[in-house]
Amino acid sequence: MSIGGIIVLGAFGLYGLSLLFCLSMELMLIRRPLTFRVPGLKLIYLLALVIGPTAMLLLATGAFESDWKGMKGLGWWGVIHEGYAGAMLFPIWAVSQLSLFGAIVGRERLHKSKPNFLMMGILAAICLWYGYSTLFERFTSTYGGEGDPSGRAMFAMIPLLPGFVLILMMVRVWRRGELSGNWWLPTSILGPGVVASLIAKFYAAQRLFDSLPDVEPHRCFIVTAAASGHPWLVGSRPDLRTGLRENRQLRRMRAFESLLQSLAPRFHRRLRQVYNIVGPVVANRIRTPLAADAIYLALKPLEWAAILVVRVCALGDVR
Repeated sequence: MSIGGIIVLGAFGLYGLSLLFCLSMELMLIRRPLTFRVPGLKLIYLLALVIGPTAMLLLATGAFESDWKGMKGLGWWGVIHEGYAGAMLFPIWAVSQLSLFGAIVGRERLHKSKPNFLMMGILAAICLWYGYSTLFERFTSTYGGEGDPSGRAMFAMIPLLPGFVLILMMVRVWRRGELSGNWWLPTSILGPGVVASLIAKFYAAQRLFDSLPDVEPHRCFIVTAAASGHPWLVGSRPDLRTGLRENRQLRRMRAFESLLQSLAPRFHRRLRQVYNIVGPVVANRIRTPLAADAIYLALKPLEWAAILVVRVCALGDVR
């Protein structure tokens, strides 16, 4: 596994542990207050309820966009969390997260205020909705193939767990009767804001869906996009069968993939599923020859490692 893969798995593991810790803490605090201090408690809560969910919301909005109308079996509803349609919730999300941040870092009065209580409810509802919609999409998507984007259903627990933790925090404050302030002011401000965000979100999703092509476009990947750089550098030429430009780097990476598929088919299948989701997203952002040149040079160490593995395995087969 690459260093990048280890870092990603470590980040997910740390985030998951922080969520489980917060969930356990809230279950204990509902019964009785703690009589001792927990080191790093505020930092763990910030990671689990502020930093992690915000990062995942941004990732879900910007990194998993549909390529064409038939990619989802739900019409405009299938793109309601993507691109600028998903970004319509950011203002209300940001305001609520700022309030939660202040409550976590030690402002006890803010933690017990009714406006913060309502904002926690909004955050919990958004988290739970994202988790539910991810699972719902898993069973309604009509798009097939190894890179089925509905496979991201395994990420459904990422927004679900913070939603459950926030609900437990609300239950704890409610049961102790610690809420202060009034209800009418935060409700009159937050209510219209939520309604306006939802209306804008639905309208933006319809426009986004209408702008998508009716047929599936050619799925361009990172190494293919890198071959579209300046021919004198990347050494590419048009392929008569596909019409795309190919070079030695692309052929070497294909040879390595074929070797990996034969030696470790299960690992190759899982790796391909992830790459089929991430690859087109990155490739679609390589829009100039200069950007393709940069990606071509960045992939050179990976290309050299791949061809080394292929040649070593070939020598082993000859012997």
